[in-house]
Amino acid sequence: MREVKYFLNPIVKEFIKVSSDKTFENFLAYFYAKIEDKIKQTKQQSIKDKYIKIRQSALQYIIVNKNIITIELCKKRNTNK
Repeated sequence: MREVKYFLNPIVKEFIKVSSDKTFENFLAYFYAKIEDKIKQTKQQSIKDKYIKIRQSALQYIIVNKNIITIELCKKRNTNK
């Protein structure tokens, strides 16, 4: 789980900075695209497998914590207006 949070935190911060539409669905798509880019850029299969496992764990974490994430994104959206 620590690996997931370590990987997820910078993506959340980056999403908040670059996204004008801070919805849960957009965050989910952004996260998936970012980790997919990491997987595609990696040549070593063992590292790809690690990123795939992180993606699965992170997606489960994100779905389970949808309400908390949505609240945080709304807070950030309202403070950036």
